[in-house]
Amino acid sequence: MPNEIVDTGGDYPEWIDRIDLPDLIGEAGELSKYMPYAKYVVGAYRWYRGYRARHFLKSLSTAADSFDKDGKARLEELLRSKEGGELLSEFVKTILNTSSKSAITAMALLYADVYGEKYSTEFKLSAVNAFEGISEQSIDAFLALSSVDSFIHALNLPKVPYPVAIASDKLISGLSSPAKEILEPPEIRVTIISDLIRRGLLLPDFASARLGDGGVGLTFGISDFVYKFVELMQRARSLLPLDN
Repeated sequence: MPNEIVDTGGDYPEWIDRIDLPDLIGEAGELSKYMPYAKYVVGAYRWYRGYRARHFLKSLSTAADSFDKDGKARLEELLRSKEGGELLSEFVKTILNTSSKSAITAMALLYADVYGEKYSTEFKLSAVNAFEGISEQSIDAFLALSSVDSFIHALNLPKVPYPVAIASDKLISGLSSPAKEILEPPEIRVTIISDLIRRGLLLPDFASARLGDGGVGLTFGISDFVYKFVELMQRARSLLPLDN
């Protein structure tokens, strides 16, 4: 049986050098010509999974540091319970598939909210879907877009129950960096905003199309539910960097 590589931390290049290739993919044979590549492919996969799990643990510990004795006891009780384990398993799937440290920290804050005093179960489960696979750049774009205050006049939105804005060239040019640079290319703008809508971080405009003031104008909506994600993400970023 191949020996499992135990992740004890360390920097990525150092960690990769500890991998024993025969233990990793078997003895020399048909796969031998691929061994140099396998070392980096499998090594990167294992190391970054460990890195993300460690970041979640650090974030959870940081959140728990603000608890009193009873709060810490409630968190441990949740971790030991069947319900807590089921919730944690959903969180772990998202954590291991998410490159954004802000999103991973946000997941820790949600889990630390043991009895839903700040975040409902519905919101926590929405976050599981919203954050899986998300990048830090998308978080930057989300925070910038959710802060806009230029919306389509209500008379033009008779059937939309929340404010709708147009991500036109003019609106994007008024954003702060780095979101401005991220969203400036029209193709990237459409891709990122469409993805944020799919995740439920921004809301859809139910019109088939709307025109902005020149250039590509993609519409998106904002509600109190969106602002709840904004508040969570701002809390998460206030705890970064946790690795220093």
